[in-house]
Amino acid sequence: MLDYPGADILKLGFQRKPLAVYQGQTQIKAVLKSASESLSREANRTSAWLPVELRLQACSDDRCLPPETQVLQVPIGLAP
Repeated sequence: MLDYPGADILKLGFQRKPLAVYQGQTQIKAVLKSASESLSREANRTSAWLPVELRLQACSDDRCLPPETQVLQVPIGLAP
């Protein structure tokens, strides 16, 4: 489950309709459930790194850059 914060609604100079945008730093929260318990049992691990693909597009008041995908390594806590 992903929990997105509320977006800012802005009308950019080149758009007719307002767009929902995130500015600056944005925190997206996720609750994950493992299909197996093997990861948390492995050497009594309490944390791991999860690769996450983030699709984004930077815009200014006069144009938007092409969309891009960034892969981030996100630290996650593991329940015992």
